Amino acid sequence: MDVRVYTYTHPRKWRENTKLFDEIKDGIHITATKNMAEGIRDFYRNDEEGEFQHILTIHQFMGRKFSSWNSSGTKLTQYLTLSKEISVTPGDKHLREAFNANKDEVLETIRFLVFLGLEPRNLGLCSNELTSREVFFQQIWTSLEKNDSTYRELRSNLKTRWNREEIINHLNRILENRCKDVMEEKSSEIGPAHTKLVLHGFYFITPEQQVVLKKLQEAGFQLIFMNLYDNRFPNTFNFTKSFISKRFGWTDDWTIQHNMDKNVTVGTMLLDAFEEGINKEIPQSNQITAFNTFFDFLHERIMKYYPIGEKIDLEHSKEVQFIAPNADILNKILIQYYPENFEDKRNLLSYPVGRFILKVHEMLREGRLVLNEEILMSTFSSGWLYDKHSRKNARDYTHELKQLSPLFVNCTDIKEWLERLQELINQYEKIIPLFKEEGEDRVIERIRSPFAKIGHLALDVSIVKQIRSFIFLLEDMAIKLFDVSVDTISISEHFSRLADLIKKYNPINHTVLQKEEERLIEKLIYKLSQVKDEHLFLYEDISQAVSFYLSGKFSDDENAFIKPFIEVDGEAFKKNTKKVYLTGLDEQGLPLNEFNLPWPLQDKTFTLLSESHQVLELHTLRNQSIKKISRYLLFIALEFLPNEHLELSWIRNFLDRIDLKPAIYVELLGLKVVNYKFKPKKNGEIHEKPFDFASYTPDEKRLKLTFDELKHEEILAEYELCPRRFYYGYILSRYPVFSDSFHHQFIFSELLRIIKLDTQQDNEKVIKFVSELFPHWTKFKRNTLTQRSIKSSKSWKKNQGEIIGKFSVRRTHTNHQFPGLKKEKQERLFKEVLNKQEDIMKILKNPSREVVNILEAKPGYNCRFCPHLDYCSEGVYAVDETLKKN
Repeated sequence: MDVRVYTYTHPRKWRENTKLFDEIKDGIHITATKNMAEGIRDFYRNDEEGEFQHILTIHQFMGRKFSSWNSSGTKLTQYLTLSKEISVTPGDKHLREAFNANKDEVLETIRFLVFLGLEPRNLGLCSNELTSREVFFQQIWTSLEKNDSTYRELRSNLKTRWNREEIINHLNRILENRCKDVMEEKSSEIGPAHTKLVLHGFYFITPEQQVVLKKLQEAGFQLIFMNLYDNRFPNTFNFTKSFISKRFGWTDDWTIQHNMDKNVTVGTMLLDAFEEGINKEIPQSNQITAFNTFFDFLHERIMKYYPIGEKIDLEHSKEVQFIAPNADILNKILIQYYPENFEDKRNLLSYPVGRFILKVHEMLREGRLVLNEEILMSTFSSGWLYDKHSRKNARDYTHELKQLSPLFVNCTDIKEWLERLQELINQYEKIIPLFKEEGEDRVIERIRSPFAKIGHLALDVSIVKQIRSFIFLLEDMAIKLFDVSVDTISISEHFSRLADLIKKYNPINHTVLQKEEERLIEKLIYKLSQVKDEHLFLYEDISQAVSFYLSGKFSDDENAFIKPFIEVDGEAFKKNTKKVYLTGLDEQGLPLNEFNLPWPLQDKTFTLLSESHQVLELHTLRNQSIKKISRYLLFIALEFLPNEHLELSWIRNFLDRIDLKPAIYVELLGLKVVNYKFKPKKNGEIHEKPFDFASYTPDEKRLKLTFDELKHEEILAEYELCPRRFYYGYILSRYPVFSDSFHHQFIFSELLRIIKLDTQQDNEKVIKFVSELFPHWTKFKRNTLTQRSIKSSKSWKKNQGEIIGKFSVRRTHTNHQFPGLKKEKQERLFKEVLNKQEDIMKILKNPSREVVNILEAKPGYNCRFCPHLDYCSEGVYAVDETLKKN
């Protein structure tokens, strides 16, 4: 069948060319982008006249025609097979590491080359020119072809002549599904006599599109290219002639509509400046807005149509279109702000179920079940660990888990974690009761027990047992998921086990979930059931592949919140009822970036391959044309989108991009820059309802008991040292607890001294007893601390301290209240408290709001000894102090 190329000068004036319009109105219209399809449908579809009834995208057709090849299940299997081949193919260690690090790119390169009809032997023709990476790549590719039938099946599909009736059936199903999705009346079916394919927006053609379009032509379809072309600016528009040319099997005989318009517009001024060097003064009404941060753009533009946390008004959102050259980056940021509205586009790993599955897979290492703090914290916080017997959820125990975590610093296997927990429970049951009595207030409890300030010994034993139960549950899950007796398993069996695990432990069985997560879990179970492959793979590779699978890297979706810049041509067709925000017009956004060369191929090899496989030249040609493509698209926006409906902008600072300047095109046009200034809401617009403290009536009895506890000098010494430390330790908590190993070193020494002075036991027994409380330390560390502490204990005396109730408390029992603080500093601190005790209590009893400011931090050297340093916003780390001095 012959090929025709028609050009037009205005997207919305096709009807003026009656002959051309009559020729194409009944055709099957295939567009390069989704937005182009929407634009043509919006402006030209006429159901009464039966015009432009069949409109779809090339992406939709390829997705259906190659549904198996493009499925995430096939990509997952290919990824696993590739992982296996990389591990078994002989080669340099550094080569293997490089290929493992770039595994997804290697897979994309192989899929790209196979689709274009290349085979591993084609690289052999360049054997004298190949790098070591390329030789290794060829070896892996050769092995893949032997062990994975998907590549042979695709190659066979592309070598076979396509049946036109089958293609028409595919097209009808695509149109039928679209009608269902948008609840639109079903259009007439494409009949077998329809052979005219009208192609829109193919101003460049990718190598994959070239293959598909040639197969459609071979199947008996007539191809008609319809492209925007302006003969007044050949240096910008002629690039498209390079793609649709006789050289690539099309035609050089174009039917060009000439533009005789003499009007000067912003679009023509842009191209005049480039092609003729003519700079004209831009109208003041044309301007560009500079947003300082992404938040400014989000707040002032996006949230007007998509309020965060609210259900989207679909009718309202149809009034706007966001387009950007850096749309992929901006969309990744936006998805985090709109999880409930854009769930299909979110990385599954950002959901609790995704993080849980990922971390459970990290538990299997070299045939053993292992744990670390990150795995435990993620699985605990996910909500998926639920004890049916106690009806407790692990997410309510993350703080306590953090308190215990230093105890497991040298544990790896899950058995070691459980053994260490059992040892801790034994200590709780044997030792802790000796220093505890029921009904004691927190002052006596804290002082009576020398272990009360040690994080892993300061919990209730029931909490420790509950945490152990959660870890037992996690172990049971891992045992059900993995067969640790073997190294390999089929992906089908593994995903079946994973689906069973998700069904069994689904939080919906005991917790009310958001609808969004309910749907997500159902969707995940369905996706897992669709993967059917009985080949055996290493568990190590499956775990990594699951991470990619959950991240959405194997998914293929042309829907996006912010449209990419290449879709701006579709807006030119629409009836201009929308407000179009064209953002990202910065120095890194335009001109568009070149497409990467398929890894690990070098330029020289790619050029040699292009000589025998001409379709590869289209990739090179696209990169050579990238600046002209950028001008072409910007011209469309400036020329065909009404100024009152178009806002141009760029964002100066977002992510790691700092102080971005506008794109060269903006500077060339001399557009007026309007600096956006954030306007905070007025008081009357603020919806928060602040708590009225004056209306609060405290429980006087409880308040008196609290102040009676706080008046003791040990507690007020904490206030004198740092009011913020006091606030964290005694207002927000029962009393301060130390979980950091650095602080434990001082407590260890104090315990040795206390027990030595109180019991007069020989050194060996004292050391053995205290050392058992810190099983996670090395013997060398314990011995070093022990020798220093026992020697210095001879100089310590049983000094009389404070009388609390019926108890006399020696100062040796309060020294470890401030681990790390020198003895002289502690004594000076207690003296100051005795002098200021009444003044401090007056401050604490003061109900005014100013008390908040009084409880301020005293950052400095002593911060390193504070148990709250990790979360105190004003805390100073030792390294910061050192840097400050230097």
